[in-house]
Amino acid sequence: MGDPINIVPFLSGTQPDDDLPEIRSVKDIDGLTRDQCARYLDGYGIRFNFNESIQMKERLCDALGLISVYDLSHHFSEFN
Repeated sequence: MGDPINIVPFLSGTQPDDDLPEIRSVKDIDGLTRDQCARYLDGYGIRFNFNESIQMKERLCDALGLISVYDLSHHFSEFN
């Protein structure tokens, strides 16, 4: 597994809402619901299509700078 990351503040400088799960790794991103992922992407100012799933997770991974070999080789699952 890649190295855990620190929490990244939103563009506004605020921390992600307390009701959002912490993201420390690609596995945390993979466990998000579609709505949670969309809230993170909105907070980071990332444009996305709500009908995408894997692409939403990949965009969030890129935005957070998860770039270790493990992170880049992770295959995201669809939303449940």
